[in-house]
Amino acid sequence: MTEPTADPWTHESDLTHARAGHDTAAANDSIFVVGGFDADAVLGFLEECPRQGPSEWNDRPAMPTRRTNAAAAALNDLVYVAGGRDLADRPLRKVEVYDPKKRTWAEGTDLPDPRAQAGAAGLGGVLYMAGGFVEEHGKLPPSNSVLALIPGGIWTPRASMPTARARLRLVAAGEYLYAIGGQNTAGASVPAVERYSPAENTWTTQAPMHHDRGLPGVVAIARGPDHDVATSSSSSVAPMPRPSRRPRTSRTPPRSMTWNRPPGSSCPSDCPKPRPD
Repeated sequence: MTEPTADPWTHESDLTHARAGHDTAAANDSIFVVGGFDADAVLGFLEECPRQGPSEWNDRPAMPTRRTNAAAAALNDLVYVAGGRDLADRPLRKVEVYDPKKRTWAEGTDLPDPRAQAGAAGLGGVLYMAGGFVEEHGKLPPSNSVLALIPGGIWTPRASMPTARARLRLVAAGEYLYAIGGQNTAGASVPAVERYSPAENTWTTQAPMHHDRGLPGVVAIARGPDHDVATSSSSSVAPMPRPSRRPRTSRTPPRSMTWNRPPGSSCPSDCPKPRPD
């Protein structure tokens, strides 16, 4: 894939399958896109694109369980896909694991409760899931609960996030996890950013983003010993997010936690005004 430059965006190869409601993970020097839905069906398609060299998407063995709104994350060069919704829009406990080297799928350790639209990330040999819609007494409220899985073990609770939310992103940067954006119990998009320390099992509230964002695109970019956390494309419309006309991006170094707009990025005329810092 193209290396970050001062130019805001470059066009890369399109996916083989048009889809929404999918998730992505980077493992084994490749980017993977899995699951989602199109105009006709819920999908199990898995596509792979190398991070170096030509940008080209290739089909890989389909995920055994077709699903949308699952949480995908990489851990130990494997791709974990957890939860989501099935063909009947029911939340799932199912976890499946893809091995990019063998190009095979295997059963993982199922979640303790059905969960959809959660965030997932791997850090320090542990897989984490945070938030999402979690089934409780026949209802599906946004949750602030956090689970951790050491491969071969069981899911165990960790300290809950300060903000209950679904449709968030969870990203690992340095020694921390960052829970970014999402939608709260009222169905409104939020600018909330919270940082988790696995060593201390604690969450701390960080500087909020300038804009409310549900289902943002989020990535951590390593820059030597430091990391930038960048967000792109979101919505402030509740309850269901809608993409903005043009991608909006922000980034923050984890140490300073001050959100900035990268050089060359732009915002359409209807972009919400930044929140006062």
